[in-house]
Amino acid sequence: MKFSQKVRQIWHDAFYKNASKERAEFALKCQDVTARIDLHEKPNSFSGYFRYWLHLSLCQACKNYYDYSRILSHAFKKSPSSSTINLEKINKSLIEKYGKKNNS
Repeated sequence: MKFSQKVRQIWHDAFYKNASKERAEFALKCQDVTARIDLHEKPNSFSGYFRYWLHLSLCQACKNYYDYSRILSHAFKKSPSSSTINLEKINKSLIEKYGKKNNS
């Protein structure tokens, strides 16, 4: 586990241990965050922006999803056309980078 993942886990545990129900709901749900990531939606207010990034700071799964989405989006933008994209190569590079069980 990387240092940043350890810090995120400690932050997650401390936040949810001490947060009231209202504060826990303020951090958004994974479903809301992943929908925004998929739609490339940017929050339109400071509160929305803060809630979005708070969730990403707490949730390792959503942070991974965000990172993967950015990598794929960048790969598609660099590609001259969608027909020439080598999905196998992209998947292999993602698995090599993030799929290892022991990310040290």
